[in-house]
Amino acid sequence: MRQLNEAHVAFSAAQQAVWRDEMPRNAHRSQRQQWLERSRRSAQTAAALRDRRDALLAELLRAIGFDGLMRGEPAAVDGVLDFFEVDVLAFRCGPIKDRCLRRLKSLPLTGGQIERLRRLALAEPTRPGRGLKHWAHLMIRLADREFLVALQDLAATLRDDHSRKKAGWMLRVVLNSRPDLRILGSRMSIRRHPTSDI
Repeated sequence: MRQLNEAHVAFSAAQQAVWRDEMPRNAHRSQRQQWLERSRRSAQTAAALRDRRDALLAELLRAIGFDGLMRGEPAAVDGVLDFFEVDVLAFRCGPIKDRCLRRLKSLPLTGGQIERLRRLALAEPTRPGRGLKHWAHLMIRLADREFLVALQDLAATLRDDHSRKKAGWMLRVVLNSRPDLRILGSRMSIRRHPTSDI
Protein backbone atom coordinates (compact mmCIF):
# COMPACT_ATOMS: atom_id res chain seq x y z
CA MET A 1 0.00 0.00 0.00
CA ARG A 2 2.84 2.34 0.75
CA GLN A 3 4.28 1.55 -2.68
CA LEU A 4 1.03 2.75 -4.24
CA ASN A 5 1.17 5.97 -2.27
CA GLU A 6 4.80 6.54 -3.31
CA ALA A 7 3.95 5.74 -6.95
CA HIS A 8 1.14 8.29 -6.90
CA VAL A 9 3.41 10.96 -5.41
CA ALA A 10 6.04 10.25 -8.09
CA PHE A 11 3.43 10.41 -10.86
CA SER A 12 2.02 13.69 -9.51
CA ALA A 13 5.50 15.24 -9.47
CA ALA A 14 6.19 14.07 -13.04
CA GLN A 15 2.82 15.38 -14.21
CA GLN A 16 3.56 18.75 -12.63
CA ALA A 17 6.87 18.78 -14.55
CA VAL A 18 4.99 18.15 -17.81
CA TRP A 19 2.72 21.10 -17.11
CA ARG A 20 5.68 23.32 -16.20
CA ASP A 21 7.52 22.35 -19.41
CA GLU A 22 4.89 23.76 -21.73
CA MET A 23 6.44 25.97 -24.36
CA PRO A 24 5.97 29.69 -23.85
CA ARG A 25 4.19 31.46 -26.69
CA ASN A 26 7.01 33.87 -27.31
CA ALA A 27 9.75 31.21 -27.58
CA HIS A 28 12.29 31.70 -30.32
CA ARG A 29 12.33 29.16 -33.19
CA SER A 30 15.65 27.74 -32.06
CA GLN A 31 14.21 27.04 -28.58
CA ARG A 32 10.98 25.44 -29.80
CA GLN A 33 12.57 22.12 -30.74
CA GLN A 34 14.28 21.90 -27.34
CA TRP A 35 11.00 22.63 -25.56
CA LEU A 36 9.16 20.02 -27.60
CA GLU A 37 11.78 17.33 -26.95
CA ARG A 38 11.89 18.02 -23.21
CA SER A 39 8.09 18.05 -23.02
CA ARG A 40 7.91 14.72 -24.90
CA ARG A 41 10.41 13.11 -22.49
CA SER A 42 8.51 14.44 -19.45
CA ALA A 43 5.21 13.12 -20.82
CA GLN A 44 6.73 9.67 -21.41
CA THR A 45 8.09 9.59 -17.86
CA ALA A 46 4.70 10.64 -16.45
CA ALA A 47 2.89 7.98 -18.52
CA ALA A 48 5.25 5.25 -17.27
CA LEU A 49 4.71 6.35 -13.65
CA ARG A 50 0.93 6.50 -14.18
CA ASP A 51 0.95 2.93 -15.53
CA ARG A 52 3.00 1.75 -12.53
CA ARG A 53 0.58 3.45 -10.14
CA ASP A 54 -2.44 1.90 -11.85
CA ALA A 55 -0.86 -1.57 -11.80
CA LEU A 56 -0.12 -1.22 -8.08
CA LEU A 57 -3.70 -0.10 -7.43
CA ALA A 58 -5.10 -3.13 -9.29
CA GLU A 59 -2.74 -5.41 -7.34
CA LEU A 60 -3.77 -3.77 -4.08
CA LEU A 61 -7.47 -4.25 -4.79
CA ARG A 62 -6.88 -7.94 -5.42
CA ALA A 63 -4.77 -8.25 -2.26
CA ILE A 64 -7.22 -6.57 0.11
CA GLY A 65 -10.16 -8.60 -1.10
CA PHE A 66 -12.22 -5.71 -2.46
CA ASP A 67 -14.30 -8.06 -4.63
CA GLY A 68 -14.82 -10.35 -1.64
CA LEU A 69 -16.09 -7.43 0.41
CA MET A 70 -18.55 -6.47 -2.33
CA ARG A 71 -19.81 -10.08 -2.31
CA GLY A 72 -20.26 -9.86 1.46
CA GLU A 73 -17.43 -12.13 2.60
CA PRO A 74 -16.58 -11.34 6.24
CA ALA A 75 -12.94 -12.41 5.80
CA ALA A 76 -12.29 -9.49 3.43
CA VAL A 77 -13.11 -6.89 6.10
CA ASP A 78 -9.64 -7.00 7.72
CA GLY A 79 -7.91 -6.36 4.38
CA VAL A 80 -10.13 -3.36 3.76
CA LEU A 81 -9.43 -2.03 7.27
CA ASP A 82 -5.69 -2.32 6.56
CA PHE A 83 -6.32 -0.30 3.39
CA PHE A 84 -8.11 2.38 5.43
CA GLU A 85 -5.35 2.51 8.04
CA VAL A 86 -2.60 3.13 5.47
CA ASP A 87 -4.81 5.89 3.99
CA VAL A 88 -3.59 5.73 0.42
CA LEU A 89 -4.00 9.13 -1.22
CA ALA A 90 -3.99 7.97 -4.83
CA PHE A 91 -6.24 8.40 -7.82
CA ARG A 92 -9.54 6.47 -7.54
CA CYS A 93 -8.89 5.44 -3.91
CA GLY A 94 -11.52 7.88 -2.59
CA PRO A 95 -14.46 6.32 -4.47
CA ILE A 96 -13.17 2.84 -3.58
CA LYS A 97 -13.12 3.78 0.11
CA ASP A 98 -16.65 5.18 -0.20
CA ARG A 99 -17.94 1.93 -1.72
CA CYS A 100 -16.25 -0.08 1.02
CA LEU A 101 -17.78 2.10 3.75
CA ARG A 102 -21.25 1.74 2.24
CA ARG A 103 -20.80 -2.03 2.11
CA LEU A 104 -19.49 -2.25 5.67
CA LYS A 105 -22.79 -0.84 6.97
CA SER A 106 -24.55 -4.07 6.09
CA LEU A 107 -21.89 -6.66 7.00
CA PRO A 108 -21.54 -8.43 10.36
CA LEU A 109 -18.45 -7.12 12.15
CA THR A 110 -16.43 -8.45 15.07
CA GLY A 111 -15.67 -6.37 18.16
CA GLY A 112 -12.08 -5.77 17.06
CA GLN A 113 -13.19 -4.60 13.62
CA ILE A 114 -15.72 -2.22 15.16
CA GLU A 115 -13.03 -0.70 17.40
CA ARG A 116 -10.70 -0.24 14.43
CA LEU A 117 -13.47 1.47 12.47
CA ARG A 118 -14.29 3.78 15.39
CA ARG A 119 -10.62 4.75 15.70
CA LEU A 120 -10.42 5.43 11.96
CA ALA A 121 -13.63 7.48 12.05
CA LEU A 122 -12.20 9.67 14.80
CA ALA A 123 -9.19 10.43 12.59
CA GLU A 124 -11.36 11.23 9.55
CA PRO A 125 -12.19 14.91 10.34
CA THR A 126 -8.49 15.80 10.15
CA ARG A 127 -7.89 14.05 6.82
CA PRO A 128 -8.30 15.60 3.39
CA GLY A 129 -10.93 14.11 1.14
CA ARG A 130 -14.61 13.64 0.73
CA GLY A 131 -15.43 10.45 2.64
CA LEU A 132 -16.82 12.08 5.78
CA LYS A 133 -20.45 11.45 4.83
CA HIS A 134 -19.88 7.70 4.50
CA TRP A 135 -17.92 7.54 7.76
CA ALA A 136 -20.72 9.38 9.57
CA HIS A 137 -23.35 7.03 8.17
CA LEU A 138 -21.32 4.00 9.22
CA MET A 139 -20.90 5.45 12.71
CA ILE A 140 -24.67 5.72 13.04
CA ARG A 141 -24.56 1.94 13.28
CA LEU A 142 -21.33 1.55 15.27
CA ALA A 143 -21.23 4.52 17.66
CA ASP A 144 -21.33 4.11 21.41
CA ARG A 145 -20.97 6.46 24.38
CA GLU A 146 -17.15 6.46 24.35
CA PHE A 147 -17.10 7.27 20.65
CA LEU A 148 -19.48 10.20 21.16
CA VAL A 149 -17.40 11.59 24.02
CA ALA A 150 -14.22 11.36 21.92
CA LEU A 151 -15.95 12.96 18.94
CA GLN A 152 -17.30 15.77 21.10
CA ASP A 153 -13.78 16.40 22.42
CA LEU A 154 -12.51 16.56 18.85
CA ALA A 155 -15.23 19.00 17.85
CA ALA A 156 -14.27 21.23 20.77
CA THR A 157 -10.48 21.02 20.72
CA LEU A 158 -9.24 20.74 17.13
CA ARG A 159 -7.22 23.78 16.14
CA ASP A 160 -8.19 23.74 12.47
CA ASP A 161 -11.61 25.34 12.06
CA HIS A 162 -12.50 23.18 9.06
CA SER A 163 -11.64 19.96 10.90
CA ARG A 164 -13.58 21.13 13.95
CA LYS A 165 -16.67 21.73 11.78
CA LYS A 166 -16.29 18.30 10.19
CA ALA A 167 -16.14 16.63 13.61
CA GLY A 168 -19.18 18.61 14.77
CA TRP A 169 -21.08 17.65 11.64
CA MET A 170 -20.31 13.94 12.15
CA LEU A 171 -21.45 14.23 15.75
CA ARG A 172 -24.76 15.81 14.73
CA VAL A 173 -25.37 13.15 12.05
CA VAL A 174 -24.88 10.35 14.56
CA LEU A 175 -27.03 12.02 17.24
CA ASN A 176 -29.84 12.86 14.81
CA SER A 177 -30.10 9.25 13.68
CA ARG A 178 -29.69 7.42 16.98
CA PRO A 179 -32.44 8.20 19.53
CA ASP A 180 -30.73 6.01 22.13
CA LEU A 181 -27.54 8.09 21.89
CA ARG A 182 -29.42 11.38 21.66
CA ILE A 183 -30.23 11.11 25.36
CA LEU A 184 -26.55 10.57 26.09
CA GLY A 185 -25.71 13.50 23.83
CA SER A 186 -27.97 15.87 25.72
CA ARG A 187 -26.35 14.83 29.01
CA MET A 188 -22.90 15.47 27.56
CA SER A 189 -23.76 19.10 26.73
CA ILE A 190 -22.75 18.90 23.10
CA ARG A 191 -21.73 22.26 21.69
CA ARG A 192 -23.50 23.41 18.56
CA HIS A 193 -21.52 25.30 15.95
CA PRO A 194 -23.15 28.39 14.44
CA THR A 195 -22.80 27.05 10.89
CA SER A 196 -23.49 23.58 9.63
CA ASP A 197 -21.24 24.03 6.59
CA ILE A 198 -18.34 21.74 6.12
